[in-house]
Amino acid sequence: MSIRRLLHSDAPPAPPLKFVLLSSLGALIAIAITGGLSVLSGIPWLMAPFGASCVLAFGVPDSPLAQPRAIVGGHLVATAVGQLAGLRGRCCAGTGGHAGHPHRACASRR
Repeated sequence: MSIRRLLHSDAPPAPPLKFVLLSSLGALIAIAITGGLSVLSGIPWLMAPFGASCVLAFGVPDSPLAQPRAIVGGHLVATAVGQLAGLRGRCCAGTGGHAGHPHRACASRR
């Protein structure tokens, strides 16, 4: 194999430096604001997929996955599933329900 063939790549060209710097700055500001809100409110706002969402939104803004409906919708669905799983786990452990009565969905598990 020749060195020229080893150095050849079919990958797309690297984005311009200005785009990389602006994307990095946008992600930094978004994560800093979210972290600041966490500190001010005392409630954790940062979550693991937030970094991936920043990479999509700022790094590849033309991607269908980087559109607001995909990002917000994905986070809403993930939050709803997490809340339901937490609620089900809490009430099935016997700590949920109103006035000591378990939630109806958990009654079948007892």
